[in-house]
Amino acid sequence: MTNAQFSADPSVDASRRIVPDTLSRILAVPVTILLAALIRKAWRDVDVTWDSFAYHLPLAALRTGIISQAQYHLSAHINSIYQGFPALSDLIQGFLWRITGRPQGANFIGLLGLLFFTLLVRKLFRIPAPYLLICLLSIPVVLIQSTSAYIDLFGNCLLSALILLIFAAWLWPEKVSAGQIILVVAIFSAALNTKVGYLLIAPVALLLFALLLYRQREKLATLRVQWTNAGSLARVLVIAIVVALIGLGFVNEVKDAVAFHNPVYPADIKLGSIHLKGTLGEGHEPAYLAHSPQFVRWLLSILEYKAFEGRVPLWTSAQGDVPADSPAMRMGGFFSPLVLFNILWFCPLQSKLRRKYGWKPAYFLCLLTVLTAVLPGSQESRYYMYWLFCLITTNLLLITQGLQAEESKSARVIFLGTTATFLSFVLCSTGFTYIRSSHLTIREVSAMWGVDASLAAAPPHEEETICVLGKNRTSFMYAPIFHPELAAKTHYRVMEGYSSDDCHGARILP
Repeated sequence: MTNAQFSADPSVDASRRIVPDTLSRILAVPVTILLAALIRKAWRDVDVTWDSFAYHLPLAALRTGIISQAQYHLSAHINSIYQGFPALSDLIQGFLWRITGRPQGANFIGLLGLLFFTLLVRKLFRIPAPYLLICLLSIPVVLIQSTSAYIDLFGNCLLSALILLIFAAWLWPEKVSAGQIILVVAIFSAALNTKVGYLLIAPVALLLFALLLYRQREKLATLRVQWTNAGSLARVLVIAIVVALIGLGFVNEVKDAVAFHNPVYPADIKLGSIHLKGTLGEGHEPAYLAHSPQFVRWLLSILEYKAFEGRVPLWTSAQGDVPADSPAMRMGGFFSPLVLFNILWFCPLQSKLRRKYGWKPAYFLCLLTVLTAVLPGSQESRYYMYWLFCLITTNLLLITQGLQAEESKSARVIFLGTTATFLSFVLCSTGFTYIRSSHLTIREVSAMWGVDASLAAAPPHEEETICVLGKNRTSFMYAPIFHPELAAKTHYRVMEGYSSDDCHGARILP
């Protein structure tokens, strides 16, 4: 069974789809410089933000054998994350750590996701890579996480790819192939094995994909030809691959259901009389919106209403870093002028191109908006970047593939020129913090957090297990892999202690 192309609208002139235009070549220069700066920062700087050291780096090291559980014993709180969360991103980060020989290797997971998404969109919609990258990197949370050990960018790139593949199948059902179907379920499986939060959106997307194929079955010209020409073995193989990939997507949920009687463990979920017990409750930040409808919190977050009060710089990895009672807690991260600009551009584009695409782009974005707005915790933009990814990509599709040549050129210059201005503002307003290397090494972090001084003041004895109590995210820095000389002399072990019960009688390090 051969694969057919499932790229952009077949009515578009081939030369226009393949040959890069002048604007693309011009933008390739600053985009390349920006990517080089991001790669340099990811390579050189240790990410000291909360989640990175609290569990991303420890879990990556444990899952890939960089450190053993005997050398570093997790607290009960973090161990619940280790046991319950999907492992794909940890395995990737551990692999990157191994091949680079440095924990900073884990920082590249976001850039890898962004590269994958950019290449897929270029193949799918023939949108030049510089166009897409300059737009996506204008989103503050994307720019920040492209050099971070946080996995939200990677997961959202997968989820965005899944959603846009389904959108393409709706726009051009005659181009759907067996290869595209397999790719959809493969990305679905990878997304579900990246973040447990996608259990609410990824299966809905896959179900809608199946419904689209059924409703448009008479238009599936390429797929029908492939199916007719394929032998029985090839047909069985395709079906088996699809079923296996879908089943693989739910492996973590099945494992958690069996082990903890909660398919989304360690999330603690209450639905009426149903209580799925876990260790992590749903966040309701900010406090002043705790009792507001979820869609209201989401709307105020994308508009960044009160999202900058008390936060310096204006945007951070998790949009925390403010007092717990701040109205900015967990809010914002998309840069509201960029959001409003894309919404305002979409409306006239949809109206102008309705004869070519019908109302499909509008229906697509409206459905995506409604589903996203009501998801738990949707005000935390880093979890739901896919919404803005899809809005931006749809605009670029309509501009580059929908408009006539001269009109398209003018629209590209205005749209991308304005977006470049947004990017410049984000960079300048944050003092270029997120692209400039601070040369922060593991040794410097250890000294900065007082780890070296603490180990020197009360050094571990031969093969002693010490408990690092109440230091939370900094606990992992006490692990033997970061102190090879001391580890070679004493072969000490560390117990991470979020509470005294985690220490199990081990000596508590002052």
